[in-house]
Amino acid sequence: RGDAGPDVRAHVAERLLWRDEIDEASRLMPANGDLRLAARIAVARLARGADPAAVTAVVRWLQHDLAQTSAAHAVWPEEVTRFLRALAGAGAQADVRFLAALYLERSRAPLAHEGTETRADWAALASDAFRIAGDFDAADAAGREGLQVIDPLIAKWTRRIEAGYPDAESHLHFLRVAPARALYRAGRVDEALATGRIRAMDRWRDANETGVETPDIGWVIAEQDLAGLDEIKAALIAAGDRAGAGELYEALTAARDGFDEPEVFRERELGLFAAAAGRGEAMRAHFARAAAALDAETDPEAAALAALELACDWRRGEVMSEV
Repeated sequence: RGDAGPDVRAHVAERLLWRDEIDEASRLMPANGDLRLAARIAVARLARGADPAAVTAVVRWLQHDLAQTSAAHAVWPEEVTRFLRALAGAGAQADVRFLAALYLERSRAPLAHEGTETRADWAALASDAFRIAGDFDAADAAGREGLQVIDPLIAKWTRRIEAGYPDAESHLHFLRVAPARALYRAGRVDEALATGRIRAMDRWRDANETGVETPDIGWVIAEQDLAGLDEIKAALIAAGDRAGAGELYEALTAARDGFDEPEVFRERELGLFAAAAGRGEAMRAHFARAAAALDAETDPEAAALAALELACDWRRGEVMSEV
């Protein structure tokens, strides 16, 4: 409708973008509408070829995003790097390098509410941007600068672990050390891994994205991250890779006693991996063990919820194993 307001037009444009109707989404986008949505449409246009106006829209959004000063505002590095890759793919490496310099400056001169981890995050984003622009020396330098920012925080939590502070080990485990991952993505594999701050699942993701190493599911298994393996399982299911799922299932089965998850959860996950590998009999055995383990649950509400989740997984597994 010609009289539709900007909010309605933006809403419809977003739905059209989901359906890859890029031209219609562009046509409906209000002139002064959501800059982020405009950038997403622009990225879709860039995927089809050179488009100076689309480059401008993406750069405008990234600069606008950087300029936000609210403590409630969150920057999502995954989305930002997707935009940066689109710019570089369109030949706008100079714009990406310009943005990288802005991110590094933000790390050096953060806003009042931005703490050490956030400063390190900005340095990591700068490193990624320099890498995407093809400037690997600058990428390395930014990543190392970010590590220097975060090192005192790591040292603080290490001292607290040694002093016996409650939950200090958990704090250190979940501390964001984005610069280490940025160095890894830039190809400084040994240097990045030597920091000890890259979790196995992140290593697997980054290896898949950048090709700096051949991804090895064994990294994740060795770290006993059964929940993290759910992402790998989803990828194998989406690809219909029963052989890969079978190899993973065998490895997980061999390592099952090393995982520190409740038996119900562990057996449910193994059941789904077996289903992804097309092993219906093994799947049913795992789900049956999970059902038996529910008898030990003393909280009726928790038991009911776990039973419902198990039933859903079992049904899903039956469908997957038969496909």
